[in-house]
Amino acid sequence: MGDGDPTGITIEALARLIEYRLAAAKLDRLDRYLMDNLASLPTEVSNRLLAARDELLAELREPAGWLIGQPARREVEAAIRLIGRWYTIPVPTLREGSRQTPGVSGTEGVIEATYLGPGTVTFDGEPTDRRSPDPDVTPADAHWWVTNWFAVVRFPPAPESGYLSYRFEVDNRIAVYPPLPFGTLRTAVMVGTAGDVADRIGNWRTVGEPVHTVLPPPSDPLTGRVPPPFFGATVPVGGHIEVEQGHRAALGVLVEVVVSLTSGSVRFGTVGECDFTIRLREAGSDSLIEYRFDPTWWIAAVKDRLDLDRTAAPAVAGDH
Repeated sequence: MGDGDPTGITIEALARLIEYRLAAAKLDRLDRYLMDNLASLPTEVSNRLLAARDELLAELREPAGWLIGQPARREVEAAIRLIGRWYTIPVPTLREGSRQTPGVSGTEGVIEATYLGPGTVTFDGEPTDRRSPDPDVTPADAHWWVTNWFAVVRFPPAPESGYLSYRFEVDNRIAVYPPLPFGTLRTAVMVGTAGDVADRIGNWRTVGEPVHTVLPPPSDPLTGRVPPPFFGATVPVGGHIEVEQGHRAALGVLVEVVVSLTSGSVRFGTVGECDFTIRLREAGSDSLIEYRFDPTWWIAAVKDRLDLDRTAAPAVAGDH
């Protein structure tokens, strides 16, 4: 995967990925704020926020290339539901990816790993924005922290040209200690692929956001209670990689934490309370993913059948 780069993911690629994801997070936060507040904002404030929105859109419209994941092929999705054997392969130890902090006066703290293991990372930290709460401060004025980690799985050589399919889950848990700040907390799971280990990991796509919440979280509309600051979800992941006979496909898995603040600190839980774990659904299957090979001829046969089922016109009573 390139001289001096055993992972297949360069520092430059990670930096570009984090810029793209951060711009998307900022746009999402700004859009939600504008949806709720645009009509009541002073003209000069609304103009400033709309201009900031245009800048973010321009950044996201730039050619992303390897940032755009390939769409699923329906014939491969159909084939893996038929005959065929799935195998397991271990996920290597996660690596440090990119980290970004505001780097401005009045902010401090980082999000960092406390443990990196096969298919798992635990983390903590205390990103802090020392500004006092101010109703005039908008999401466009927020400070942002981003940290990610990744692993690259290298599969065995393909016995025939065709498609390698993969499936697994990523479990994410986060505990945040009160008092809660003013800002947002979100996490993401991304995957990228390469048809051969000699190639760079590309075709990145976001497969899920286990956590996506405003801080402090809104109260329950029925009870009026604010939910406890424990967040998380399990993200199912699946896809396929086109591969030639004898080549070894590669899969990159990246997990990410993003914090934005306008005031206060995010105090993540101690060791073991904040983590990501790559695993299979079955108990005791942490740090494993499943994969299978389907040859080109079999995929073509499934596609022909799908096309036939889609185009065949049903008989109608009374036709001659």
